[in-house]
Amino acid sequence: MPALNRSSGPTDATAVSKNTHNQVNRFFAAATILILVALFVLGGLIIKRAYPPAPLIRSGLERELASHQARLEEKPEDIETRVAAAKIYVRLGKTKMATDELNRVLKMRPKYWDGLFQLGLVYLSDGKKQRAITQFKKAANAKPSEGLAYYQLGLIAHGDKRFETAVKYLEKTVKVSPILADAHYYLANSYELLGHEGPAKQHYEEALRFIPDYTEAKKGLAELRGISKKAFLRTVLVICVVGVAALAIFYTLASRDYYQRHQPTLLKIPPRFLYPIAEDRSGRITNPLGVFVAGGRLYIAADGRVVIT
Repeated sequence: MPALNRSSGPTDATAVSKNTHNQVNRFFAAATILILVALFVLGGLIIKRAYPPAPLIRSGLERELASHQARLEEKPEDIETRVAAAKIYVRLGKTKMATDELNRVLKMRPKYWDGLFQLGLVYLSDGKKQRAITQFKKAANAKPSEGLAYYQLGLIAHGDKRFETAVKYLEKTVKVSPILADAHYYLANSYELLGHEGPAKQHYEEALRFIPDYTEAKKGLAELRGISKKAFLRTVLVICVVGVAALAIFYTLASRDYYQRHQPTLLKIPPRFLYPIAEDRSGRITNPLGVFVAGGRLYIAADGRVVIT
């Protein structure tokens, strides 16, 4: 008869009890987590309902841009609206979007002045100077009667210290846009730096005629007048120095000639030929040797020299 395994009954009961306990613990843990999540979500909903988010407030530029975009959805071929939108992109700091918008404009109309000019400004703001110059030149060729493209080319040349080039473009600017005071100012400054004081003074005065309180133009004109005054004083000083030098040279030459004419004449006569000297009625001094001087005097030195003065 086989022996009974008395320990198998209690061991199985213990294992079942442990498994049941673990399952209960897991259930309570899961239930606790679900309750916490539900409370968190419910709390969030309550807070959201009690404190709704502030409405999105658009700036004036953003509202204007939205208006342009809505118009472009209706009329995508409206290049003026595209240029206006590009200007707003630039003001918002979105130069890449502005460039893309202007390139679309130029694809539709390659010689559209405003598109060329605005693209030049975008390139200039991005530091792409050569691309900007190219666009400004295209704009100037597309519409020669508009002075702003010439003005930008003149400003770039002035900033690069290419003053002769600046004068060329700024002269074109003031020719087609004579009331542009800034163009007159930079043109005057370029002339001044080239040493042409007359045109510089003229354009400083033109700048002040259109903007009387133009501080930089006032300063430039005052400095130019100071330079002219210094140049005048320098010229006067040079004339005085040259005059004094000329007088000194003339005096030296005159003195030398006078000295040569009036210096004593020394004649060596042996003592044995010294004879009495007589002065005739005409004041002529004679002696037997035939030496005479009209209007002068004759002296006999102790060493036998005859000195005629």
